[in-house]
Amino acid sequence: MNMYTWSDRELESWRSVGDPLADGVMRELYETGSVTAVNDLLSLMVRHDVPPPAQLPPAAQRYFQQSAVLPPWVDLDAIAKGEEVFMRYGLLSLASLLCASLPECYAMRNGVHVLDITRQLRSNTERRVYETAQMVIDVMARGGLRPGGRGVRSSQKIRLMHASMRYLLEIDPDGVTEPDPAMPSLADVMTRKVWDPSWGRPINQEDLAFTLQTFSTVILRAWDRLGVVLDPAEQQGYFHCWRVVGHLIGVAEALNPPTVEGGEALFEALRAHQRGATEAGQAMTKALADTVAQVIGIPWVSDDAVTLLMRHLLGDDTAEMMGVPESSKVGARAMGGIVSVVRAASTVGEGIGDEVPLVHRISAWFGQRFIERIARRDRGGERSLFHLPTDLREAWER
Repeated sequence: MNMYTWSDRELESWRSVGDPLADGVMRELYETGSVTAVNDLLSLMVRHDVPPPAQLPPAAQRYFQQSAVLPPWVDLDAIAKGEEVFMRYGLLSLASLLCASLPECYAMRNGVHVLDITRQLRSNTERRVYETAQMVIDVMARGGLRPGGRGVRSSQKIRLMHASMRYLLEIDPDGVTEPDPAMPSLADVMTRKVWDPSWGRPINQEDLAFTLQTFSTVILRAWDRLGVVLDPAEQQGYFHCWRVVGHLIGVAEALNPPTVEGGEALFEALRAHQRGATEAGQAMTKALADTVAQVIGIPWVSDDAVTLLMRHLLGDDTAEMMGVPESSKVGARAMGGIVSVVRAASTVGEGIGDEVPLVHRISAWFGQRFIERIARRDRGGERSLFHLPTDLREAWER
């Protein structure tokens, strides 16, 4: 009997729940200060990779202290196991993120609206894709989830950004001053939008839980579809890393199960409750596919590779719903052959990169090409280059 069950009624109730800790901090910042001060804080978080500065308002300082505490159930050995898995299969993880995790998020018929309203993933898809990939590397690189690690800091910033979006989208726009048209801030943009309460609260607990599972459960599924064979301890280690992230970004314990099996059950329940085609979701899926193909930068090959990988990882049903074009029969056969070889090599026990380097190059080419190109992109602010730890770079270049 499956001990993990969530009814539609229970999941619907979570759509009215935000994040009390971060929401309270953001409310205090706005109500006791000025919108300009909050804009400055958000800009600082977005544009800089440094630890939170000492001159933050007291409410923000308290938030960063409180939200940095790891949960009592954290298992450092499991985290280390998850980091080892990422060292071996991180390139496949990034390819799966782009071609499975993000498109699954766009298939949320209610949760997708906050992405559409912010337009961060539609009008500036490339920048947001880079930042998502950076967050994954921050979390999964060695030491990322240790106290003070880059993954902990990234999670804290994301959590506060979510709270800001919730606050701004729920403000009465009649009480907001006109934005500067030459340089509108995030607050200027968000407060001009109209939020439909039937969608639930912006970035509510159900949406947070669903998104979290796309970084853990969906990635594990994608690896399986790519032929990677992990033992139960490896699967649990990788899943545990993202369970810790769930705690750090404010996901309720009831929606942050401790096991891989629990994550699978939760994802299926959330998917059944949320799944649906929307014009916004389809537009963002197309924008994502176009952007990834552009980043890879090989004419014709890039478009076909993205389409092939998306359909393989999403499955035909979801791919059709999101408007992903059909793959050619030749491409589908080629993908099947690659998966079979990768699975056979993976069962050897040394990993596809160690025993069969050519297979590693073929199967991880997509992620490697992506990393090679974004590592040289200027992201602005004081974080001009994509941060890729030396040990990961060396492992992925083998």
